Amino acid sequence: MNILNIDKDIISKDEIKELLTKVVKPVFDEPILVMGEDYFSKAVIGFDDRLIIDKILKHTHDRYNINLKCLHAQLQTWVPGSYSKPHIHRSDGIESGDYNIIVYLNDDYEGGEFFLQDYNVTIKPVTGMSVIFNGRDTYHGVTKIEKSNRYGLIIWCKSI
Repeated sequence: MNILNIDKDIISKDEIKELLTKVVKPVFDEPILVMGEDYFSKAVIGFDDRLIIDKILKHTHDRYNINLKCLHAQLQTWVPGSYSKPHIHRSDGIESGDYNIIVYLNDDYEGGEFFLQDYNVTIKPVTGMSVIFNGRDTYHGVTKIEKSNRYGLIIWCKSI
């Protein structure tokens, strides 16, 4: 598998609409670094819809010939002012997997580009796009959200 794989329309527009009804819409008093506990307690909810998760994992297997097991999934809201510094995932807790799959649920915001620091790659997500990458080996982050909320589904996976 490549360092970064990008797909379009990994889930349907109707599935995206349904997911958008489940995201949280938090309010923060000041810009927030996404890695902080305040962010996770207000802007993230667990996601356990096996039909969607299994569909995404099957697509990944069929397209890239990699078998992945979902360890944890979340719907994330990135509010204006939020960002993520370059980081790699730890080997414990919910970040213990090898791969991450991010499905972008909207693109009507400013800022919020996804980047891989070591490879000088920056992506402006569009609705329905997914990225698959090794979050434990690859430094990655998100530029500051300038306007409107950015919504995504992130799945932490382990190769099996």
